[in-house]
This record gives sequence, structure tokens and C-alpha cells, in this order.
Amino acid sequence: MKVFDIRYRDVVLRVICDDNQYDVIKEVIDGHGTITDAAGDPTYTVVTSKMFTGKGMHETLSDKWFNNATMDCFIDNDRQACYIQNINADSEKNANSLLQTSVLNTFNRLLETKGYVSFHASSVEKDGKGVIFVAPRNSGKTCCMLNTIGHGFNLVCNDKVAVRFDPNGSDCYGVMDKDVNIRLSPEFLRVPENQKYADRARELGIPLGQENELEGDKLRMTPNELAEFNGVEKVYSTSMTGMVYPMYDPSVQHAQFTRLTPEQAYELLRSQQLPLVHPTKEYFKNIETGDVPEYPSEEALREICATYPFYMLAQNEMTNDEVASGVEAIINGEMETWLSQNPQCVGHQDVPTIDD
Repeated sequence: MKVFDIRYRDVVLRVICDDNQYDVIKEVIDGHGTITDAAGDPTYTVVTSKMFTGKGMHETLSDKWFNNATMDCFIDNDRQACYIQNINADSEKNANSLLQTSVLNTFNRLLETKGYVSFHASSVEKDGKGVIFVAPRNSGKTCCMLNTIGHGFNLVCNDKVAVRFDPNGSDCYGVMDKDVNIRLSPEFLRVPENQKYADRARELGIPLGQENELEGDKLRMTPNELAEFNGVEKVYSTSMTGMVYPMYDPSVQHAQFTRLTPEQAYELLRSQQLPLVHPTKEYFKNIETGDVPEYPSEEALREICATYPFYMLAQNEMTNDEVASGVEAIINGEMETWLSQNPQCVGHQDVPTIDD
């Protein structure tokens, strides 16, 4: 039996598991927290060992993503413990995946009780200071992330970011990342520094015949692989300095940064808010730690938008240098000076209407 802690800032999830589960759980924690020996009082405990009998509120969960694998879950808030047991799946891979995502969703629920709110966003950073790219799918979020890490920024996350507001420095945490899908369009490959992705695709035998299709063949890389491929680091958190809402526009000749009002920023940010606990694991929201977030979700959103600059960014593959330079100016708190020096990048776009 193994007993260890998963730590991130003031979140400590103690794990009690059987020996054969340790490496499975450890594998998915890479990039999300630090594994240490058990010490002190944890925020909560998750028990997957068969040596313990689950007690408390009970639910049998089924997950379609893993071919309807099932498990029993017991939440006992009196003992501050969650029991994950009796995993049944048609393969070892699906059983392990269900275990991994259940432990991570338990961890994410603890983040939520500490006041974190999450968004559909990617994030990059330099020297511990970061920017998040918040946008719906197919807006250029991944393109901006690839651009900036190609210019030496470190990768925080590609799909989902959690932010805890703090007037002295808000924490930006990269929630469990999916593989990064890189669409090898002719426009993307027209940029010389992007040719390396086509070279990698050819090495892997990925056909490039559907490069014009949004859902055609793509080059898929894990976040860690992508960071290594670009010679940068994969980090799991940073101190947020600003936000960018990318809008892909093939007609612009220069990157166009338009500063948003706090109310405009709020509407855009709210439209991209995501649950920290995945909908298939909604049951884990029954976990309670006794912590009351200093800033409830709605208040945190407004505080974030009032505190940090938010820019709408019209961009395309040919504006990469200006995008990277502008993002670095945001990180360094020099954006207004940068725009005065680069008047061709001052945007005047209309803010899109967001439907609830």
C-alpha cells in the first residue's frame, strides 16, 4: 500500500492506494502538482486501496469516454475522505484512465473550494509572469500559443486554465491538458518557423493532403512533447498579468490589439467559463472541505476583469512577430508604451456579441 501527498500551493490531496496503482496515478500528476511523502494535515484524502471499505454518500459512476467503465465512489465529508473502488472496465487502459481522471477531478474540486475558476484558454509565460488566451474553438487560441512558445515563451497549458484572484498577484494554473492538435494549413506552413511541424508529421507518416480541412489530419503532440520540441519548458502555473481574446482574421496585415472595457472583458470571459470538475464526474462536487472562497465565482470574474488588462487580438499566421512582441509587452506591463511605438498594431475592432 502507498500513502503520499499531491501538493499545489495550499491544496494537499492525500492518496492511499494499492502498490500497483501508484505509478498509474503518478503518471497523470506530472505537470499538475508535486508528489511528496505524506506529512501534516491534508486538505482531503482519496482512498483507492482495496484494504479500506468505502463509507458515506455513495454513487456508482459510469464514464462513456472509457467505454462505459464504472466504479463506486463514496464521499464522506465528516472524515474528509473520498473512496474510489470497484473499478470495472473492458481493458486495463480504460480502468487506469478512469482511476486517473477520478483522482484529478477530486484534486480539481479542491482547487474549486479554494476559489479557483476555470476558462477555455491556453496560457504561456516568461520569468514567472503569464498571459492567458481566452477564446472559443477555432478562433486562433492554439495558433497564438504555438506562436509565442516558438518565440521562447514557456507553455503553461493549451485547453483549460484555472485562475484564483488575488489583488497582489493572481495564480494561473494549467488544468489537465489534452493533446495539442496542430492543423497544418497552407497558411500556417507559409511561416518558415512552422515548417518544422510539417517535417515532424512526415516523419510520423501523417498525410498532409487534408491541410485545408479544420477537422482533417492533424499533428498531435502532448504538451510536454510540444514544449520540448520548441526548446522551452512546460510549467503548470504562473502569475497572471493579462488576458488576450484572439480572433483569427486573414485580412489583417498587422496584429491588431484592442483594449476592452472591464464590462466587455467580463462578458467575454464569462462566455468561456468552464467547470473545474468535468461533467462526467459531477458527483465530485459533493466534496466539501469547509473552505469558503474569499471571492465567489461571479465576484472573482469581475475582480479579474477590473484588475488585469484584456485585449482583443485580430491576427493571422503572418502577424506572428507582432503578436509575440505585444504579448511580451503585456507581461512586462508595457503595453501602452509598446502600442505608442507600434501604431500599426492599435486595433479598433468591434467587440463580438456573446450569446448565453
